[in-house]
Amino acid sequence: MPGKPCFAQDNWKVYQTEEYGHVKGEAAMMQEIYQRGPIACGIAVPDALEDYTSGIFNDTTGDMNIVHDISVVGWGVENGTKYWTVRNSWGSHFGESGFFRVVRGINNIAIESDCAWATPKDTWEEVDADTLPDNWDWRDMNGTNFLSWNKNQHIPVYCGSCWAQGSTSALADRFNILLNDMSPTPVALDAQVIVNCRAGGSCQGGNPGGVYSFAYSEGIPDSSCEQY
Repeated sequence: MPGKPCFAQDNWKVYQTEEYGHVKGEAAMMQEIYQRGPIACGIAVPDALEDYTSGIFNDTTGDMNIVHDISVVGWGVENGTKYWTVRNSWGSHFGESGFFRVVRGINNIAIESDCAWATPKDTWEEVDADTLPDNWDWRDMNGTNFLSWNKNQHIPVYCGSCWAQGSTSALADRFNILLNDMSPTPVALDAQVIVNCRAGGSCQGGNPGGVYSFAYSEGIPDSSCEQY
Protein backbone atom coordinates (compact mmCIF):
# COMPACT_ATOMS: atom_id res chain seq x y z
CA MET A 1 0.00 0.00 0.00
CA PRO A 2 1.47 3.42 -0.90
CA GLY A 3 2.89 5.19 2.15
CA LYS A 4 3.28 2.00 4.17
CA PRO A 5 6.40 -0.18 4.55
CA CYS A 6 6.72 -3.42 2.59
CA PHE A 7 7.11 -6.77 4.30
CA ALA A 8 7.70 -10.39 3.32
CA GLN A 9 4.87 -12.90 3.33
CA ASP A 10 5.13 -16.29 5.01
CA ASN A 11 3.51 -17.92 1.99
CA TRP A 12 3.75 -16.90 -1.67
CA LYS A 13 0.24 -16.38 -2.98
CA VAL A 14 -0.89 -17.60 -6.38
CA TYR A 15 -4.37 -16.79 -7.71
CA GLN A 16 -6.24 -19.04 -10.10
CA THR A 17 -9.59 -18.98 -11.90
CA GLU A 18 -12.38 -21.54 -11.87
CA GLU A 19 -13.88 -20.36 -15.15
CA TYR A 20 -13.41 -17.74 -17.83
CA GLY A 21 -15.08 -16.64 -21.02
CA HIS A 22 -16.19 -13.81 -23.30
CA VAL A 23 -18.99 -11.28 -23.13
CA LYS A 24 -20.18 -8.51 -25.41
CA GLY A 25 -23.02 -6.04 -25.64
CA GLU A 26 -24.17 -3.40 -23.18
CA ALA A 27 -26.71 -5.46 -21.22
CA ALA A 28 -24.48 -8.55 -20.85
CA MET A 29 -21.48 -6.43 -19.85
CA MET A 30 -23.52 -4.62 -17.18
CA GLN A 31 -24.73 -7.93 -15.77
CA GLU A 32 -21.19 -9.33 -15.62
CA ILE A 33 -19.72 -6.21 -13.97
CA TYR A 34 -22.58 -5.90 -11.49
CA GLN A 35 -22.54 -9.54 -10.47
CA ARG A 36 -18.85 -10.39 -10.42
CA GLY A 37 -16.70 -7.32 -11.01
CA PRO A 38 -14.61 -5.59 -13.70
CA ILE A 39 -14.01 -7.09 -17.13
CA ALA A 40 -11.23 -6.73 -19.74
CA CYS A 41 -12.27 -5.29 -23.12
CA GLY A 42 -10.60 -4.48 -26.41
CA ILE A 43 -10.99 -0.97 -27.82
CA ALA A 44 -9.97 1.16 -30.76
CA VAL A 45 -7.68 4.11 -30.01
CA PRO A 46 -8.47 7.15 -32.16
CA ASP A 47 -6.05 10.06 -31.85
CA ALA A 48 -8.48 12.03 -29.70
CA LEU A 49 -8.45 9.34 -27.00
CA GLU A 50 -4.70 9.73 -26.54
CA ASP A 51 -5.31 13.43 -25.84
CA TYR A 52 -8.22 12.76 -23.45
CA THR A 53 -8.19 14.67 -20.17
CA SER A 54 -11.71 14.41 -18.72
CA GLY A 55 -15.41 14.06 -19.47
CA ILE A 56 -17.35 11.46 -21.45
CA PHE A 57 -15.39 10.50 -24.56
CA ASN A 58 -17.35 10.04 -27.79
CA ASP A 59 -15.37 9.16 -30.89
CA THR A 60 -16.86 10.65 -34.05
CA THR A 61 -14.45 9.04 -36.54
CA GLY A 62 -16.07 5.61 -36.44
CA ASP A 63 -12.79 3.89 -35.53
CA MET A 64 -13.56 0.24 -34.69
CA ASN A 65 -10.06 -1.21 -35.09
CA ILE A 66 -9.32 -2.89 -31.76
CA VAL A 67 -5.67 -2.29 -30.88
CA HIS A 68 -5.73 -1.84 -27.10
CA ASP A 69 -7.14 -3.58 -24.00
CA ILE A 70 -8.52 -1.95 -20.88
CA SER A 71 -10.71 -2.93 -17.93
CA VAL A 72 -14.27 -1.66 -17.50
CA VAL A 73 -15.00 -1.11 -13.80
CA GLY A 74 -18.48 0.40 -13.86
CA TRP A 75 -20.99 2.64 -15.61
CA GLY A 76 -23.10 5.72 -15.03
CA VAL A 77 -25.23 8.48 -16.48
CA GLU A 78 -24.29 12.16 -16.59
CA ASN A 79 -26.69 14.79 -17.87
CA GLY A 80 -28.61 12.12 -19.74
CA THR A 81 -25.52 10.58 -21.37
CA LYS A 82 -24.77 6.96 -20.51
CA TYR A 83 -21.11 6.03 -20.08
CA TRP A 84 -18.69 3.26 -19.16
CA THR A 85 -16.02 3.89 -16.51
CA VAL A 86 -12.74 2.54 -17.88
CA ARG A 87 -9.34 1.98 -16.30
CA ASN A 88 -6.44 2.47 -18.70
CA SER A 89 -2.82 1.35 -18.34
CA TRP A 90 -1.12 4.61 -19.32
CA GLY A 91 -0.40 5.80 -15.78
CA SER A 92 -2.40 7.83 -13.27
CA HIS A 93 -1.53 11.10 -15.07
CA PHE A 94 -3.75 10.06 -17.98
CA GLY A 95 -7.34 11.28 -18.08
CA GLU A 96 -9.26 11.16 -14.83
CA SER A 97 -6.49 9.80 -12.56
CA GLY A 98 -5.76 6.93 -14.94
CA PHE A 99 -9.40 6.36 -15.87
CA PHE A 100 -11.61 7.61 -18.67
CA ARG A 101 -15.32 7.53 -19.43
CA VAL A 102 -16.72 6.63 -22.82
CA VAL A 103 -20.27 6.84 -24.10
CA ARG A 104 -22.22 3.63 -23.44
CA GLY A 105 -24.71 1.71 -25.53
CA ILE A 106 -23.52 2.54 -29.07
CA ASN A 107 -20.35 0.42 -29.15
CA ASN A 108 -18.19 3.52 -29.37
CA ILE A 109 -14.51 2.62 -30.05
CA ALA A 110 -15.75 -1.01 -30.24
CA ILE A 111 -15.81 -1.25 -26.44
CA GLU A 112 -18.90 -3.47 -26.46
CA SER A 113 -17.53 -5.91 -29.07
CA ASP A 114 -14.89 -8.08 -27.43
CA CYS A 115 -14.65 -8.46 -23.65
CA ALA A 116 -13.30 -11.24 -21.43
CA TRP A 117 -13.99 -12.23 -17.85
CA ALA A 118 -12.69 -14.70 -15.31
CA THR A 119 -13.92 -15.56 -11.87
CA PRO A 120 -12.38 -17.21 -8.80
CA LYS A 121 -15.75 -18.77 -7.93
CA ASP A 122 -19.13 -19.01 -9.63
CA THR A 123 -21.59 -17.70 -7.04
CA TRP A 124 -24.07 -15.60 -8.99
CA GLU A 125 -27.45 -15.77 -10.63
CA GLU A 126 -28.68 -13.33 -13.24
CA VAL A 127 -30.97 -10.56 -11.99
CA ASP A 128 -33.76 -8.80 -13.83
CA ALA A 129 -32.23 -6.11 -16.06
CA ASP A 130 -34.81 -3.64 -14.76
CA THR A 131 -33.33 -3.92 -11.27
CA LEU A 132 -29.81 -2.92 -12.31
CA PRO A 133 -28.91 0.50 -10.81
CA ASP A 134 -28.36 3.61 -12.92
CA ASN A 135 -24.81 3.90 -11.57
CA TRP A 136 -22.33 1.24 -10.51
CA ASP A 137 -18.65 1.77 -9.70
CA TRP A 138 -16.41 -0.71 -7.89
CA ARG A 139 -14.17 2.19 -6.83
CA ASP A 140 -16.79 3.27 -4.29
CA MET A 141 -18.99 0.57 -2.82
CA ASN A 142 -20.32 2.13 0.39
CA GLY A 143 -17.00 3.90 0.79
CA THR A 144 -14.76 0.94 -0.12
CA ASN A 145 -12.56 0.89 -3.24
CA PHE A 146 -12.19 -2.73 -4.36
CA LEU A 147 -9.90 -1.98 -7.30
CA SER A 148 -6.26 -3.00 -7.53
CA TRP A 149 -3.58 -0.43 -8.28
CA ASN A 150 -3.41 1.51 -11.53
CA LYS A 151 -0.40 0.52 -13.62
CA ASN A 152 1.63 2.05 -16.45
CA GLN A 153 2.67 -0.25 -19.29
CA HIS A 154 5.24 2.35 -20.42
CA ILE A 155 7.40 2.06 -17.28
CA PRO A 156 10.28 1.25 -17.13
CA VAL A 157 10.20 0.94 -20.94
CA TYR A 158 7.37 0.81 -23.44
CA CYS A 159 5.70 -2.58 -23.78
CA GLY A 160 2.52 -3.26 -25.73
CA SER A 161 1.16 -5.30 -22.84
CA CYS A 162 -2.28 -3.73 -22.42
CA TRP A 163 -3.76 -7.23 -22.94
CA ALA A 164 -1.90 -8.35 -19.79
CA GLN A 165 -2.50 -5.16 -17.81
CA GLY A 166 -6.25 -4.94 -18.36
CA SER A 167 -6.94 -8.62 -17.74
CA THR A 168 -4.80 -8.95 -14.59
CA SER A 169 -6.26 -5.72 -13.20
CA ALA A 170 -9.85 -6.89 -13.75
CA LEU A 171 -9.12 -10.33 -12.25
CA ALA A 172 -7.33 -8.82 -9.24
CA ASP A 173 -10.35 -6.60 -8.65
CA ARG A 174 -12.58 -9.67 -8.60
CA PHE A 175 -10.41 -11.34 -5.96
CA ASN A 176 -10.65 -8.18 -3.87
CA ILE A 177 -14.43 -8.27 -4.22
CA LEU A 178 -14.59 -11.98 -3.39
CA LEU A 179 -12.24 -11.72 -0.38
CA ASN A 180 -13.87 -8.47 0.79
CA ASP A 181 -10.62 -7.52 2.51
CA MET A 182 -8.56 -4.54 1.33
CA SER A 183 -6.07 -4.58 4.20
CA PRO A 184 -3.16 -4.49 4.55
CA THR A 185 -3.01 -4.20 0.77
CA PRO A 186 -5.27 -5.18 -2.14
CA VAL A 187 -4.56 -8.13 -4.43
CA ALA A 188 -2.52 -6.98 -7.45
CA LEU A 189 -1.62 -9.68 -9.97
CA ASP A 190 1.77 -9.64 -11.67
CA ALA A 191 1.39 -8.62 -15.31
CA GLN A 192 5.17 -8.91 -15.81
CA VAL A 193 4.99 -12.65 -15.16
CA ILE A 194 2.26 -12.90 -17.80
CA VAL A 195 4.43 -11.10 -20.36
CA ASN A 196 7.55 -13.07 -19.45
CA CYS A 197 5.70 -16.37 -19.80
CA ARG A 198 4.01 -15.19 -23.02
CA ALA A 199 0.73 -16.24 -21.44
CA GLY A 200 -1.40 -14.73 -24.19
CA GLY A 201 1.08 -12.56 -26.04
CA SER A 202 4.19 -10.39 -25.77
CA CYS A 203 5.22 -6.73 -25.80
CA GLN A 204 3.98 -6.70 -29.38
CA GLY A 205 0.38 -7.42 -28.32
CA GLY A 206 -1.75 -10.32 -27.15
CA ASN A 207 -5.13 -11.73 -26.15
CA PRO A 208 -6.76 -11.33 -22.69
CA GLY A 209 -8.32 -14.78 -23.03
CA GLY A 210 -4.85 -16.31 -22.94
CA VAL A 211 -4.20 -14.63 -19.59
CA TYR A 212 -7.29 -16.17 -18.05
CA SER A 213 -6.44 -19.57 -19.50
CA PHE A 214 -2.97 -19.31 -17.93
CA ALA A 215 -4.54 -18.29 -14.61
CA TYR A 216 -6.78 -21.35 -14.81
CA SER A 217 -3.96 -23.80 -15.45
CA GLU A 218 -0.93 -22.24 -13.73
CA GLY A 219 -2.01 -19.34 -11.52
CA ILE A 220 -0.67 -15.79 -11.38
CA PRO A 221 1.54 -14.55 -8.52
CA ASP A 222 0.63 -11.50 -6.48
CA SER A 223 2.68 -8.34 -7.09
CA SER A 224 1.39 -6.29 -4.17
CA CYS A 225 3.80 -4.41 -1.95
CA GLU A 226 3.71 -7.00 0.82
CA GLN A 227 5.57 -9.43 -1.45
CA TYR A 228 8.84 -7.54 -1.38
